[in-house]
Amino acid sequence: MSPVTLPIVRLLVRGVHSLPGDRRFPPTVHRSTLATVPPRKPASASTGLAVRGRAAAPPTAYARLVFDVVDRIPRGKVMTYGDVAEMLGRGSPRTVGTVLTNHGREVPWQRVVQASGRPAEPYLQEALRLLAAEGCPIRGERVELAVARWDGR
Repeated sequence: MSPVTLPIVRLLVRGVHSLPGDRRFPPTVHRSTLATVPPRKPASASTGLAVRGRAAAPPTAYARLVFDVVDRIPRGKVMTYGDVAEMLGRGSPRTVGTVLTNHGREVPWQRVVQASGRPAEPYLQEALRLLAAEGCPIRGERVELAVARWDGR
């Protein structure tokens, strides 16, 4: 990936409304004053796990690992997104959430909740209904993690 040139910011600050390479580029602004910024390196724990894909794309190898963990959660028990990532030893709560967003209907997705015990927002009521039907202890809109959290054993 090549460095990104940020000429517009400098030019707009100086009150110039044309871009470099434009024939009307004013001679008072020299190209040497334009800033170049090197591309940013990803700094997340999920770097290179390739979980984002098109809706019709088949699950990645990482997604299949997430499915294996979620499939093992017993009825009436839950894990948090972070618990699943920790059990896998890679990824982050966000990457687990992305996998379940893209392909979650293939597994009992409702058994993975936020660290607060609250199910995913778009499907909150559906998840609470499914968890209650499984016998999972719920208080308000949250799962009682002290009772229902599964440790993976």
